[in-house]
Amino acid sequence: MAVWYMERWGVPSSSIWLKYGNLDPQYDPDSVTVVANEASSIYFITLVIISLFNLLATCTRRLSLFQQPPIFSKVTKNLLLFPAIIFTIVIVFIFCYVPDFQKSIATTQVPAEHWLLPAALGLGLLALSEARKYAIKAWPRDYLLGSPGDCPCRQSSQLPDWADSCRLHLGQKCLQDAAEGPRER
Repeated sequence: MAVWYMERWGVPSSSIWLKYGNLDPQYDPDSVTVVANEASSIYFITLVIISLFNLLATCTRRLSLFQQPPIFSKVTKNLLLFPAIIFTIVIVFIFCYVPDFQKSIATTQVPAEHWLLPAALGLGLLALSEARKYAIKAWPRDYLLGSPGDCPCRQSSQLPDWADSCRLHLGQKCLQDAAEGPRER
């Protein structure tokens, strides 16, 4: 998003890539610095917003966010998750919208579109993760989805019971891991 923003404002990435401050003569260094600071703030916001959605997408590896909700279930309740998300967004606002911080760390205010586009990308990331988890539930023995039942060595009597939680099911590799015993987590 930051590179896209700079391109929209007339500073192509080729004009600053590996230039180390030695810009081409057609670019004003002050205006490039202003655009680069704005792009840096956009990059920061994009990184934070995508990370928040990634947090929700990767709470569990196989269970959907709806099957293991962080609010309503007593077993899976994680009420600190939402204050942490709010705290993160407050920190972003402090860095990007408080004038003293803007001057000291060279950030700028960011247009609303650069808050909404990362949110849309994050929703897409969350939707893809939920679709993957649904596919694992719908086709539990599919080798490409990484389900424990798909390992070719699963049928072997050499595997101990704990091998169901083995993360890498790659045939002979599983047998070698099983022979070594469980790992500390």
